[in-house]
This record gives sequence, C-alpha cells and structure tokens, in this order.
Amino acid sequence: MLQDIRLRQAIHYAIDRTSLITDLGGIRQQPASGFFVRPYEAAYGSNRDEAKARMLVAQSIYQGEIIRLYTYTMPSNEQNAQWLLQACAKIGVLVEIVVVPIEQLYEPDTIQQADLIVVGEVLGEQPDITLIEMYTSRTGFIRNHLSIQDRAMVDGKISDCLKETDARARLNVLHRIQEELKNAYSLLFLYHSLQVADYDQSLHGISLNAWGKVNYKDVWVRRT
Repeated sequence: MLQDIRLRQAIHYAIDRTSLITDLGGIRQQPASGFFVRPYEAAYGSNRDEAKARMLVAQSIYQGEIIRLYTYTMPSNEQNAQWLLQACAKIGVLVEIVVVPIEQLYEPDTIQQADLIVVGEVLGEQPDITLIEMYTSRTGFIRNHLSIQDRAMVDGKISDCLKETDARARLNVLHRIQEELKNAYSLLFLYHSLQVADYDQSLHGISLNAWGKVNYKDVWVRRT
C-alpha cells in the first residue's frame, strides 16, 4: 500500500507538526523538516491539509487496509504513535500500533513486517558519519524500507560522499539524499527535541554531548 506515493503524501498532509508538539509537550521543541534544526523549511512543517490528504487517499490504491505502525518501547515513541494513529484516522487511514523492544525492532524480519516506523534519531559528534551509517545499515530503519530505485540512488550518492575529504562537502551530499527521500515522502520528519539538564549551582563546566549526556570530564566545583 505504502509503495503508492499518494498514500505516503496523504499521511504527510495529515500531520500538523505544531499541534503534535503542543498536544504532547515534553522535550518536543520545534517542527522538523530534516535531520538538522537548520535550515528549516517552514512550508514543510506547517502545511497540514486534511482535504488534500483525503483526496490523495481516495486517489491511491488504499482500500481500508490496516497500516502497521511499529515503534520501540519508550513513552515518547508510544505517545507519538498514538497521536499519528489519530491523525491518520481523520483522513480515513486505519493504523495499528505495534510496540516492541528496540533490540527486536532492529531485526530485519521485524522491520519487514512494519508499514511505518516512528523512531527518533540522534546525530553523533560527527553527524556525517552518523548519517552515512543510517543510510547504509542493513539492519537500520531506513534502508530496509526503500525501493530498489531509492537504494540505488542512496548508494550512488554515498559513494560520492565517501570521496569527499571535507566534512561540509560530505554533509552537502547527504543533504541531497535527505531531500530526495523527503520529496518522495519516504521520510517524514516530525520534530526536534531539546535536551536539558538540572544541576546544582556550585557545579560549572556543564555541557551536554550529542546524546544528551553530561560531559563529566569538564565539570568542576566552585568551593564556597
């Protein structure tokens, strides 16, 4: 069913990312139009159009089948999945949520059972390396859901990316992959999260790494 771009596009237009953030709160900070906070494409994050979504569903091959939306066990993921279920219901698309341990979701057999997967991704200290691994991993969430044509496109651009010696040039190639998959509605971006840390005022040098963890080696205490 989701091989039909019209159905994928309909789900995109069913999602009001700002409402998702407002409704669920927590560390959900701002709508996303890609893996990076900037540049942000405002039209992507705020173009919910229920009428257009319903029209696309009617034009697609969808005939009321249940769409299996998988995620891994975590309160925020399960909240996101439930919110998306309700958004899809408003345009006549039936969704069943399947929650499994993260180890199980990484298994290729489990991934193949999923029509949709909602997860969060964290870019590491070297985001280009994280993205390359994300696109090429044979146990990852993205590659196993791409068409043969999209895989060929990704592989060709990754080959170009690996020839670049400059990190910025590699990120430019990776951005082009993101945009092609986004334009095909193979990737739907939801929001960016804000990680915060509470700490005693006597502590200094507090900073968070890419995974939201405190870099304790840089922490020092001011004696009073």
